[in-house]
Amino acid sequence: MGEERAGSGNGVLAELEAAAAVRRAARRHLADVTYDGGDVQVARAAYAAATDTWAALIQRAVTSEGIPAVARAAGCSRTTIYARARDIPDTSAT
Repeated sequence: MGEERAGSGNGVLAELEAAAAVRRAARRHLADVTYDGGDVQVARAAYAAATDTWAALIQRAVTSEGIPAVARAAGCSRTTIYARARDIPDTSAT
């Protein structure tokens, strides 16, 4: 009847949805630590690691899933997905 949610099954979209949640939590933690005067370096490192995982999963998902589904799972706009997809090196010649 209705459309399935991006992360409702197994696979790269479910991983991407989970990574997006971790990235959001890391971003919120960084904001809290920055405001409260805590250890910003550790929070920045955690956010950077979460972003790296998120970006890698976007690149994996784009090769097998549609842009709208990837954007929903990643929690961002299609424009962001298009920009990230351009960063995928073309390996067809190798």
